[in-house]
Amino acid sequence: MNQIIPNHLPISLIAAGGAFSATGLTGKEKQMTVTILLNSAMMPDEGLYILRRVSREFFAELIADAYRQGHLQSYIGYAETARHIENISGVPIEVNRAATQSPDQCLIAICKLKYRVGDPATKGRLQPGDEDYEYFVATYDRDHMRWRVCDEQS
Repeated sequence: MNQIIPNHLPISLIAAGGAFSATGLTGKEKQMTVTILLNSAMMPDEGLYILRRVSREFFAELIADAYRQGHLQSYIGYAETARHIENISGVPIEVNRAATQSPDQCLIAICKLKYRVGDPATKGRLQPGDEDYEYFVATYDRDHMRWRVCDEQS
C-alpha cells in the first residue's frame, strides 16, 4: 500500500500519521498565517490536503485563535452555519459565497452538516441543530511536488 509522505515535514509529524499531533496542531501548522473557513470538505485548488476530524471544542478554539490573530478568512456560504460557528466560537463569522481563494499553504477549518440536504431548494432555509454538524481541519500545500509517494514498507 502506498502512503504519501511530505519531504519537508518533521519525522514526528510523519510518525503521528498526518498533519496533527495527539495534542492538536504541530508547530508548522500553528505558524501558517491563514485559516480558511469552509462549510464543506471540498478541495478548491490543486495541491495536497491532509484532513482530520476534530472535536467541536478543538474546532471552536482554532477559529477563535485564528480570528484573534487576524488569520481567519470565511467562505461560509450559509447564514445558519455562520451562526452555529459564532455560537460555539464566540467570534463573528462573515457569510461569503465568493469562490475560495487559497494561499500556497494554509489551514482549512471545516464545519459541515453530517448529511446532504435532500431537497436543494431548501438550502439556506434549514434550521439544523448543534448535533447536525461535524468538524474537520485540513492542511493544504499547493506545491505538491514537495511530496513524494513511497511504499509503506520502505
